[in-house]
Amino acid sequence: MSKEIETRAAGELVSFDYDGTLTTDEGKKIFITEQTDGSEIYIISAREDDADILAFADANDVPAANVYAVGDNDAKAAKIAELGIVRHYDNNPEVIAALDGVGILVEQTEEPMIETKAAPNELAVGDFVRWTSGNGYSYGRIIETNDDGELSSDSGFVVTGTADNPAALIRVYEYDAEQGAYMERQPMLNVVHLFATLEKFDAEVRNNVPVMERRSAEFRVEYDGEVVRGYAAVFDSYSEDLGGFIEIIKKGAFDDVLNDDVRAFYNHSDSFLLGRVSSGTLRVWQDETGLGYEVKMPNTTYANDLIELMRRGDVNQSSFAFLVGRDRWEKRNGKNVRIIEKVSRLIDVSPVVLPAYPAASSGLAQREQHDGEVERPNLRDFILRITKLSN
Repeated sequence: MSKEIETRAAGELVSFDYDGTLTTDEGKKIFITEQTDGSEIYIISAREDDADILAFADANDVPAANVYAVGDNDAKAAKIAELGIVRHYDNNPEVIAALDGVGILVEQTEEPMIETKAAPNELAVGDFVRWTSGNGYSYGRIIETNDDGELSSDSGFVVTGTADNPAALIRVYEYDAEQGAYMERQPMLNVVHLFATLEKFDAEVRNNVPVMERRSAEFRVEYDGEVVRGYAAVFDSYSEDLGGFIEIIKKGAFDDVLNDDVRAFYNHSDSFLLGRVSSGTLRVWQDETGLGYEVKMPNTTYANDLIELMRRGDVNQSSFAFLVGRDRWEKRNGKNVRIIEKVSRLIDVSPVVLPAYPAASSGLAQREQHDGEVERPNLRDFILRITKLSN
């Protein structure tokens, strides 16, 4: 650094550049020191895309509101002045010179970290990767590889893999600041890249920021006027084609997560909370069929509206959100199959309008007077049952 770090007072406004500063060992050491001393930390970058920075911030207890990707160095200097920053750490001498004594140059004391690209045998189906794009990095999971032929993206772009530089078909993910996790892009998108352009982005490299999955499965719902019961996941059942692969959830996958503080939402939105394990309004369990749940519906406008939509058959499908603890990939009948063996965290169960698995279905049983059973149309082999419950 160009000058010694001054004596700090708790609550001082301090900022860091990201690339070349917080991505270096020296910058991280200074960051930890400032954080330990109680400084209010901002990250102000000349990047246009803030996805990587938000992921770093989330993993290191920096509020998302304190992250700025302003597009260029002039805008960076202006933002530093606007916020009243008293110390800004940066590896760019021109930025330091423009800050009138506020800037502190971060100089690498050892060889800089070199971004390594994947070797031909380094990546496999299922690996989470990143690659450089116009605004920083893009992210995704490899769902197919080819070392002797072509792979095509959703847009029709084709790359040809070789033994020295295989091709990869990649499902695109994006960082979701609200969830604090990487999540599949919606709508779904598959792209293609050669291994030489990719970097393995495992948990250690991404500061343990999680990769969240949302999937649907068959579940039957019964409703007795106050309680909804059903299955959020069914074991050993093939999913629909998820755009390049299918999935199976093995028995026992939820062994380690039944005590998680799971929520029940409508459409995965935390604005529409239906129940929660910690409050006693949601219960989850695992049996031979799959992951069962029971939620005591709140007396709210949106919950009553949801009940009416379920009664009408407008909402008859479900989805659940989770983190994968252990999985493996196989080739079956020419199709890539992802086998989820362990879930490391169960986040929510959610009745949805548009599930990830198109064939997922649910039924609604109502505690009312009606004549016999009412059967909804089939979705593949899943039958929607409306069953009258006894007291």
